[in-house]
Amino acid sequence: HNRKLLELLLQPEGYATLCAASGEEALALIAQSPPDLILLDIMMPGMDGYSVAAQLKADPATSNLPIVMITALVDRNARLAGLDAGAEEFLTKPVDRAELWLRVRNLLRLKEYADLLQKHSQTLEMQVQARTAELQLFRTAMDTTADAVFLINCNTLRFIEVNATACNLLGYTREELIGRDPRIVNSG
Repeated sequence: HNRKLLELLLQPEGYATLCAASGEEALALIAQSPPDLILLDIMMPGMDGYSVAAQLKADPATSNLPIVMITALVDRNARLAGLDAGAEEFLTKPVDRAELWLRVRNLLRLKEYADLLQKHSQTLEMQVQARTAELQLFRTAMDTTADAVFLINCNTLRFIEVNATACNLLGYTREELIGRDPRIVNSG
């Protein structure tokens, strides 16, 4: 009855819902197709809501899914246990339609931003890996030449890259030369 009621309350706002009759069924559905948000009753047949939330938050694949605990329990310990298990929000039965809509909307908005940040972070990581590979190729190409190669920053007039031949010629390691002023480096 409660699952059907939540579904009826969310449909007018355009939210698509999937329902599970137990904690185990919910975990199986989430594993198949992770939702954007989970409404989770504390008292369910089999695995309770606390256990489901804790299991979801322990799994890196589902740890960022926002969870709203729905409960008839109003005592502080029930809320603390839910927060400790990983819930972001609480709703008390009977659920107020406006409060449900607002909490769902706000958590979905936060998840959207978190997903965007995660995607951006992954993009940046791929760019760093690609540039690191390019730099390694560049260094390898520089080190294969018998000519001394010095790259100097035009603004700071400091070495930004040198090859192995340049290091041997000057008697310094690459690390010792990078960032130094070429005018004060004495050739060995």
